[in-house]
Amino acid sequence: MSGKILVAFDGSEQAVLAVRWAARMQRLLPQTACIVLAVVSFTGEEAAFLGASAGAIEQAREKLQERLNAAVCDAFPAGTRSCSVVLREGDPGREILKYAAENAVSHIVLGSRGLGGIKGALLGSVSSRVIREAACPVTVINLRAAQYLAGEREEHDNHH
Repeated sequence: MSGKILVAFDGSEQAVLAVRWAARMQRLLPQTACIVLAVVSFTGEEAAFLGASAGAIEQAREKLQERLNAAVCDAFPAGTRSCSVVLREGDPGREILKYAAENAVSHIVLGSRGLGGIKGALLGSVSSRVIREAACPVTVINLRAAQYLAGEREEHDNHH
């Protein structure tokens, strides 16, 4: 696999692990570019309409950006290959698919929030939409994958 890996980032622990997974793929396949995309799922106008103050909106955006920066800095330490960071506004599923199509992404990685069954069906799931509609392979990082990556991380840290 070469080309571009797009990591969808929502601030969740699984999303942090998805960034880590993409960094691992990039170490194995150095010719691969990595992009981390965070989507603010509401516009300023929508949030204001719903009664959120401008300060609260900005605070939520800053918190997402801080978590995004921390995840990228952790997964891609100085001196290693880096990745691009993109922040967009809108519907997360639509924006992920749109970015992937516009930028010839060859693989999408995202975290699973673990919403399954009726709860997942009622709420709708970004990951299930991306899996259904993406024109490229999609990897979903779930809790088991998270445990695998955590064990690998300890092993990596012990060797350095």
